[in-house]
Amino acid sequence: MGNTCTVVDCCFGLRQRQQCCFPCLRLCSYDHRPVFYSQDGKEVVQPLVAFFRPNQQRVRKLPVPGLTLDPDDLNLGLGPVEQIAAVCKHAQDNDLRVRAVGRGHARVTLTSVEDILIDMTTLDRVLVRHSPETDVHHVVVEAGMLADDFARELQHVYGLAVPAYGNFSGHTLGGLISTGGHGSGYAKKILADSVVELHMIIEGGIQVKIRRCNVSNQEIDVPFDDIRDRVRNANVRSEPIVILSTEVFRAVAVGLGSLGVIYSITIRCEPSFNIEEFRTPIEISWPGERLSGCFAFPSGFVDMYTVDHEFSTFVLHPIPDPTRGQVEPGYAVIHGIYFGGKRTGDPPASHNCCPCCPGSRGLLGCRILQNDCMATTLLCGTSCCARQVPMVTKNTIRMLSHRSSYVHQWHKVLQLTPDVNVVSMEWFVALDELEAAVADVISMAVTYGTKCQHFSLLPIACRVLEADDFYLSPTCQSRVAEESITHYGCIEVPFLPGEYGAAQFHKVIDELLYEKYQARPHWGASHLLTQPRVRKSYPELDKWLQVYRLFNKNGTFGNTFTERCGFDDLDARKKSQSISRTRSFRRNRRGFVDQRPDSSIFATIDEVDDPIIMSESSV
Repeated sequence: MGNTCTVVDCCFGLRQRQQCCFPCLRLCSYDHRPVFYSQDGKEVVQPLVAFFRPNQQRVRKLPVPGLTLDPDDLNLGLGPVEQIAAVCKHAQDNDLRVRAVGRGHARVTLTSVEDILIDMTTLDRVLVRHSPETDVHHVVVEAGMLADDFARELQHVYGLAVPAYGNFSGHTLGGLISTGGHGSGYAKKILADSVVELHMIIEGGIQVKIRRCNVSNQEIDVPFDDIRDRVRNANVRSEPIVILSTEVFRAVAVGLGSLGVIYSITIRCEPSFNIEEFRTPIEISWPGERLSGCFAFPSGFVDMYTVDHEFSTFVLHPIPDPTRGQVEPGYAVIHGIYFGGKRTGDPPASHNCCPCCPGSRGLLGCRILQNDCMATTLLCGTSCCARQVPMVTKNTIRMLSHRSSYVHQWHKVLQLTPDVNVVSMEWFVALDELEAAVADVISMAVTYGTKCQHFSLLPIACRVLEADDFYLSPTCQSRVAEESITHYGCIEVPFLPGEYGAAQFHKVIDELLYEKYQARPHWGASHLLTQPRVRKSYPELDKWLQVYRLFNKNGTFGNTFTERCGFDDLDARKKSQSISRTRSFRRNRRGFVDQRPDSSIFATIDEVDDPIIMSESSV
């Protein structure tokens, strides 16, 4: 498109409806300066200083303006970890802001930054595998590797599996873990629960390796005061600091990309297995507005997901079907399918429905039909006649079912759909409130359908998860109203990009679920979280902020997202940082004269830090 692309911003609008036109537009740039687009095209990041891509090989020069290397580094070269550390150190010295980014599948502006963007997708290797126990394997993988590629390599090269896997097509491992990515299952937790250790680069280019204490090995948590002293006394040339602390790990495992740059992840794996998937059609009576009664899951519904299943997902048509009203006058029916699967020793399915589709899943497994172009065609066809949308959704539900069971390798079963872009919001409520929450979502869908002529083109999905102990996890066991939650229900309401009124519909449901059920939205999906709501939703936020202040003391990893959520406003350093950044913006961006804040500002920050001292605990 020439040296200067003048049509990116106008063509970019095509993404809102014409999904198939967008992939090529992501290659556009300004004067050969890369621009980052999120997967749905709503977030555009134009770093003014550098768009940095770490190299897997050792290098002697980094394409960051103003960054100079020491003679020793020039002779030996920098590996990928040292490259990221040098960039983070340069950012601290010049009061720049840094953010790591993957494929941009987060539906919220997590990565918006004005200075330096680090593209982690170039770091996509499995580094090492070791087996500390008989049936447990620890695999070290770089954070930029796609989850789908990681699953295939685990299966075909190592014969291993991830116990808490989900539909992670197109996501990087670092992004999934940082935002609380999850699968489904009554006895399954989020993916971060399978993480053993995180290798991170924090502010100043300091390397840290954080892991939980192992009670069986009689390990003891390191006091937080000792951790603080070690971090403050380290520098970019120090050896990685090993932090053995359950409390710190609970903060960094779901760190939202705000605590530093994750280089590698050690994941707990197990021997590979096959899954037999089955789908049970379900029908739920929907009482009319004039009749007494309430929405209720059928008997035996709980037994479906409390059994030993590898995953449990309910897919429901949000618009009641009035055609069954003759059987039960005044009532309608909610159609749905329950997806479940058990481990099995049977071999994988050997026949295919078409050359590009593994197994015998019918149209659901056909990757020719499930792509952005087909989604665009469907959206354009239904936009002219909104009344036909319920019929299309009902037929989609039917296409999801199959009569025979489907047996295949774990990742081919759990990887339910390909990488089709949707605009979705997910909310987590206590499991015993899931039934009432689903009824409210369906009622809202009915209201919008009758009054606003707005129907959801995609079915809603409900999942079940076990609670965890990570401070900012949406499925954290701590809640404001209750002392502890053991299980959560997840409600996902997806839309195709460009569907009319989707944003308003999401907003109404979000307000309803939060007020009635204290629902927490998924960090990686679209959400409307602000500082007051984050404070009310996460009672252990102060413990997370303590680690945030230590790893990101001067705001190197801060951005508009951290400001909106109140992470930068909840301590007294805001004023001093504002003064520092005002001074730094006077610098010449070509020369990058080092204008670090003077020692008096640092003294002010240290005096007001006063972090909450964490008590020692074990797993």
